[in-house]
Amino acid sequence: MHHVVTGLAMAPYFGPMYGPKAVGEQELAEALIDRLPESSVLIGDRNFGVFSVAWHAHKCGHKVLVRLTEPRAGKLNGGSDPVAGSDRKVTWQPGEGDRRGHPELTGEERMEGRLIAIFSEEALEILYLFTTLEEETAETVALLYKERWHIETDLRSLKEQVRLHTIPARSPGLVACELLMAIACYNLIRALMAEAAKQIGIEPRRLSFSRSRAMFRAFSRAVSHVESEEEFQRRWKILLRFNQPVQTAATQQTIRAPGNLAGTSELPFPKGSKNVRQQNLSGIGRNRPSIFEPTAIPTPEVYLLRSTMPIMRGHGS
Repeated sequence: MHHVVTGLAMAPYFGPMYGPKAVGEQELAEALIDRLPESSVLIGDRNFGVFSVAWHAHKCGHKVLVRLTEPRAGKLNGGSDPVAGSDRKVTWQPGEGDRRGHPELTGEERMEGRLIAIFSEEALEILYLFTTLEEETAETVALLYKERWHIETDLRSLKEQVRLHTIPARSPGLVACELLMAIACYNLIRALMAEAAKQIGIEPRRLSFSRSRAMFRAFSRAVSHVESEEEFQRRWKILLRFNQPVQTAATQQTIRAPGNLAGTSELPFPKGSKNVRQQNLSGIGRNRPSIFEPTAIPTPEVYLLRSTMPIMRGHGS
């Protein structure tokens, strides 16, 4: 579960895929939903576009925005597929499959919401969205769901930058340690990005995760022998300043490469290190409009829901 604006991740829930103690993704998702801040907005893909997950979030006082499969959308629409561009109020009730998989559902549950069908030019298909958001237009809801893609790039950062693609541990306890340490390291860099972005009023996701990681690595070396609070704060301000995009006449947003900073700043970047190569540090993010601009009307806390499975060495995938 990741925050849509900052990219900060909640501590993951996990469990075995097979065996007598196997747990499903929806069951794990419900445990995460219980820990969300009050009145959050939950965004999920088709895997979580099921009644049990949406109902659990609804019971906890959260708004939901989930994508539905075409058969589920047709059933919710009264038996026919929704037409692209439609936006109608619906009442979602648990079906036989929902009650069979979740005996706690009585069949009397009711969830009022909207069924929105919108054509995606990127995917070249119709997206069927169910949401309990009431005041937002269909276009705004579609833009909000588009933000869900951020969690895919977050997972890429976790797997490539934090090296969580494979887990060498073989016991449940060590697997838990590896996961929690990886998320802690990931959140440390995301927090740095959020603070640097706050200084100049831009979205944290417009900063490069790999560049921020390299900058923090250099910062940690620089302050390893610092003894005074004043010196630490001075170097912290240097870190924030050099982690921000720089405006130049040649381009609207360019990054000053750490290779150049090594000769001019007080941060000891290791020359020739693969962590500071230019191709790893040049991506700030597209200069595109977003409903999460700092000048926009404040929104509730919005979280992205996603499941993934790291590979455990020696145990297959």
